[in-house]
Amino acid sequence: MTLPKKQSILVTTLILLFFSLRTSAQCLNPAWNSGGSYSTGDIVSHNNKDWEAIPSGQYFRNPSGPYGHFGWTEVSNPCASASAPVVASTEARGVYCTTSFGVGTITSDGGATITARGFVFGLSSNPTLADDAVLLDAGTGVGDEFEGLMENLSPETTYYIRTYATNSEGTTYGSETNFTTRASADCVSDCALACDMTNSNLLDPTSAEWSSTAFSTISVSDTVCVTQDVTIAGTITLQGMLKICNGAQITLSGSIEVEREYSGNPNFKGQVVYEGCDEIFDGIGSYTGEWTGTQNDPLQMISYCATCVDNDQSQFFKPTVSTAFWGATCRPTSTLITPLPVELTGFSVEGHPEGVSLNWTTSSEINNSHFEVELSYDGVNWYTIGFVQGAGNSTEINDYQFIDNHPGSGVHYYRLKQVDYNGADSYSNINYFSFENTSKPSSFIAFQNENKNIEIQAVFSGAGEAYLIDTRGRTIEQISFLSSDRSGLQFEFQTTNLSEGIYFVKIKSGNALLGQKVQVVK
Repeated sequence: MTLPKKQSILVTTLILLFFSLRTSAQCLNPAWNSGGSYSTGDIVSHNNKDWEAIPSGQYFRNPSGPYGHFGWTEVSNPCASASAPVVASTEARGVYCTTSFGVGTITSDGGATITARGFVFGLSSNPTLADDAVLLDAGTGVGDEFEGLMENLSPETTYYIRTYATNSEGTTYGSETNFTTRASADCVSDCALACDMTNSNLLDPTSAEWSSTAFSTISVSDTVCVTQDVTIAGTITLQGMLKICNGAQITLSGSIEVEREYSGNPNFKGQVVYEGCDEIFDGIGSYTGEWTGTQNDPLQMISYCATCVDNDQSQFFKPTVSTAFWGATCRPTSTLITPLPVELTGFSVEGHPEGVSLNWTTSSEINNSHFEVELSYDGVNWYTIGFVQGAGNSTEINDYQFIDNHPGSGVHYYRLKQVDYNGADSYSNINYFSFENTSKPSSFIAFQNENKNIEIQAVFSGAGEAYLIDTRGRTIEQISFLSSDRSGLQFEFQTTNLSEGIYFVKIKSGNALLGQKVQVVK
């Protein structure tokens, strides 16, 4: 397997550092006052530390005192000299044929805000942000364990992985670990995420086995994999991992209690993982999650469904299941983005006697309610200017047209918002038009042109680099440019056959950084 270069991640990190602020000195924050009026999220200073008000209302308590945690949580120690973060050793869990989980923890932010964290991995020892594959993590927290799913790995191959964290003082890597992916013959075809094959009893336990004492506790070292419908009538304590794959439904008439480090044992890793969008708990049983002391632990349930929403419990349970202390985290970028329900084969914009004509064609449609035509004058702010009825369900070619009969001067950007019957929506590529041939986009714009390539137009002069990045943070293509034309530059990325979905385009020159999302459709 050839891993793409990751210079763009290092560039992006440097830019984030340039614009990020150092943690302010203690004296710049209001001093805590026992009689002060505070609200959740307020930050005060006391005893040379910063404290943030938590949603308890007990802000009269001394933040540094023995009961201060009822009203405050420590933010940082701003009076101490900042340093690079401290990162715990890296773990690799759930190693499978083509996937593995990296697990890391930041033990200290070094006195400055964490601006990036995640994992770097590759085929050689000591992987770095500059040269190896990178898994970005959206969090910036300290002390909480986080993980990332490495996909598209090669079977029977050894990989090296390190956790990393960045603040204004630099980037720190955790100690390295390595893992070897399994042979294809050792993996379950119905579950792309790792199933524990060391014990055959842990793969698809029967309803009778779930009711036995042998399965009353799923230990930290165990990963149970469910690939088909099953009923659980027993009382289960989950300290390890339960993976649900292949659209399996678990009918719960008993109870499941998830135990993580907050239960009194720092080694407990209780977690339920949903591979897709169709796995679910049903029945009349109960589920009890984990309370961290400040919130329901969001890592007790993980979903890799592309349309997952963190706070939508209906994606994880049927309403008949009784739940307590539930929390979940969605990781949709680790799976393929859901294809558009409409196959858009052409979209063009051209002049018309009555204004501007938008023309598009679909070769098939599934549950297509309508299109909304959107207009922008700067490529950033969009306005709906019309609606066109869709064909519903169709396998035939359908041609559409919309006339914008109130165009103004300058550049006009157009895109289509496709809406299906259940309200889900997705966007086409962007086209632009101007009656004035000399007009060019007044801001950075990225769009899929008629050649199906990603085209860039921007008012930009000087030397720089452009990056095409996928949703996993991987650089698909990098282009260096030199523009002496102050009116702007135009070029295309040459990568073809991109998978359908969202991509990011970044242009960097000196201290300037421009960015734009672009959607690729087939």
